[in-house]
Amino acid sequence: MRQNLIILLGTVFLTTWAVGQEVSTLSIELTQTEVPAGEPFEVVFELENNNGGSFYPPDFESAGFTVVGTSQSSNITFNNGVGKSSQMYKYRVMARDTGNLEIPSARFTEGSRELITEPQTIHVLPNDAFFSPPQPSEDPMEKRRKELKKKIKTIHL
Repeated sequence: MRQNLIILLGTVFLTTWAVGQEVSTLSIELTQTEVPAGEPFEVVFELENNNGGSFYPPDFESAGFTVVGTSQSSNITFNNGVGKSSQMYKYRVMARDTGNLEIPSARFTEGSRELITEPQTIHVLPNDAFFSPPQPSEDPMEKRRKELKKKIKTIHL
């Protein structure tokens, strides 16, 4: 029992030490750069090698977006004794207006160090620019009657 506890504590220490050796980075990814108004899309922030800092998402609401969902995931990997950690912050948002809208910067602070993403521009088109309304189709029975009329010739005697 004691040996298992020592192994567990050693693993936790090595994980913390190995992950703490890398410099933290913060990046942003958009699933789309052109979207219809009112249609959701994802904005993903990836924080690599978090050494105990804090993540601050952008203010989507004041930028003209509505947040319709969020999720967060974490991952730790070891490759040849080198540890890497990452956290993903996903925001499912939709634009309230059309035109070129800017997704503001996100921040990550770690002690006196601060990481900031570049603002991202997204082109929001009117919803009808993506979807044309269905054209009314002719009634199949009416179409058949017209075809039959063309085939019937009137012969006068």
